[in-house]
Amino acid sequence: TYQAMDAWSGRFAQGMQVLGVARASHVAVLMENSAEHIALFFAIGKLGAVSVPVNTAARGALLRYYLSHAECTTAVVDASLFERLSEVLPEVPLLQRVIVVGRLDALAPTPPNVAVHSLDNLRGADGPELADQGIECHELLMLAFTSGTTGPSKASMLSHAAALTYGTGAAEAQRYRSSDVFYVCLPLFHNNALLASLCSALVCGGSVALSPRFSVSRFWQDIRNSGATITNLLGAMTSFLWSAPALPKDSDNQLRLVSMAPVPKYAREFE
Repeated sequence: TYQAMDAWSGRFAQGMQVLGVARASHVAVLMENSAEHIALFFAIGKLGAVSVPVNTAARGALLRYYLSHAECTTAVVDASLFERLSEVLPEVPLLQRVIVVGRLDALAPTPPNVAVHSLDNLRGADGPELADQGIECHELLMLAFTSGTTGPSKASMLSHAAALTYGTGAAEAQRYRSSDVFYVCLPLFHNNALLASLCSALVCGGSVALSPRFSVSRFWQDIRNSGATITNLLGAMTSFLWSAPALPKDSDNQLRLVSMAPVPKYAREFE
């Protein structure tokens, strides 16, 4: 529920504050899609810190570039991706702490100046509730890296207001409703999933059905099971679905709006 997510993210924010994550500090988020990912995004925002979503395919020099260029002092990482992060930590001197999502068993070694913590310990953080940080709408919420098609990826600066208006703009243009269920299978490190879908759903009072990743074979079943009414398709996703063998239940769903980029020539037939 909205109330549960608010409370959950508040506990994460409180725990991160205890660890030393301060207002305006930059927090890298190297995570697959999960409810924890969403809660941490809100937790970072509640602290007035800056979220830096990192492509989960990044490794080596590219991962080091993201962390260094964004001047990250904290990283939140899935346990399954920790080893990849640990490989570049000696070359990212600004990074002071790592928060691991998942089991801490048998993790790769880290430099002595980097503290490693478990997200599980932040869930039940004791102490007073997080005080209102008095964050202004113009303050920086996140650094969103571009694809880097014209050179190294740029870190686009997005304020709290920019994230909110991603949602309000889409909700007004697409006439989203509080009864809508947004099926999100794009990665949360991308603005489409994080802002255009998640923030739009929250602005209109809708619901989110979050999938770990896009799957051609599972797509229509997920749509049916979740009762999804809205979803977004980028790049080749549409052609993958269009090329898949037709099944009798394909049209058995509640979808009322699909945003496609680019829009293919067969869009009407797809519809």
